[in-house]
Amino acid sequence: MNIAPIAVAVFAFLTRVVVAGEGTPKEQVTRLYHSISEGKTEEGFSQLFAESLTAKQKETQVKAMGTQAKGAFDFYGPPTAIEFIEEKTLSESLMKLKWITEHKDDSPLFWIAVFYKRSDQWEPLQIVFYDDPSRADL
Repeated sequence: MNIAPIAVAVFAFLTRVVVAGEGTPKEQVTRLYHSISEGKTEEGFSQLFAESLTAKQKETQVKAMGTQAKGAFDFYGPPTAIEFIEEKTLSESLMKLKWITEHKDDSPLFWIAVFYKRSDQWEPLQIVFYDDPSRADL
């Protein structure tokens, strides 16, 4: 019996890369949170935006998001908790998500993401974060 095809299939399943559009916006943000809480900030942003229209059109800005977030985590520490504040459907193809992450000394960061539904999948268009709640449109 040739087990090579089975081994390849199992390996492909175990190493599956998550790309933009897999899951709801909340599920995608939750995956991002888990990546960044494990110290994989830039990788988390890369995976979130992988194969998205935003990544194709604005590659430099997507890389900058990960770099900026990593800098914030160097200062505030890695996130220790996430709390979703609002999930707002703006239209059939546009959604806004707001959440906070807690960091050392319970310092919060305030996040806003906009997702666009393209080809029946939700893709992130933009993610911004602030340490000042007055800038976070709460």
